[in-house]
Amino acid sequence: MHHGWWRSRITTLKIFATMKQKICLLFLLGLVLGCGDKRPTLVPVKGRLTLDGKPVPFKHVKFLPVNVTPGIGGGAVTDKEGNYSLIANRPGSVKDEPGVPPGGYKVIVVEPLFDPEAIAPPTKPEDGPAPAVGIPQPKKTGTKVGIPGNYANAETTTLMVEVPANGGEINLEMKSPAP
Repeated sequence: MHHGWWRSRITTLKIFATMKQKICLLFLLGLVLGCGDKRPTLVPVKGRLTLDGKPVPFKHVKFLPVNVTPGIGGGAVTDKEGNYSLIANRPGSVKDEPGVPPGGYKVIVVEPLFDPEAIAPPTKPEDGPAPAVGIPQPKKTGTKVGIPGNYANAETTTLMVEVPANGGEINLEMKSPAP
């Protein structure tokens, strides 16, 4: 009789240990599955910024998502011909990621945060890493083009675009205000 009690106790402990193992396994499985990349898929977007048909160099183009477009948008600095290639704004990202999620965007155009001529990335590896400024900064040449005020504000911009599911080229045409 005494041995039967121990056997039942050992069996109970084995069942309990097995249940604890199953719970731990389920918890770990949930952690692994729950830690996947839930960020929206990015598609490449490039294009050209113009004002009255003329290229607009060295401006910061920002795509701000509207309606149900996922993510927080993207941006780029135009080169001397007004060309841009978007880089996603991703919180916590440690590297530049080209593109934005497909969907609708308001576009604003502002002066770059950094003067492109003030940043000279190292040309040799021994000079150390390039500064972490995010959006690539092209060299500035030529005349400065002003931005009509309505394009610099998310509330007043008339630049609205739809980024297709596969991305692509989206040219941005600004118009000068009527005199």
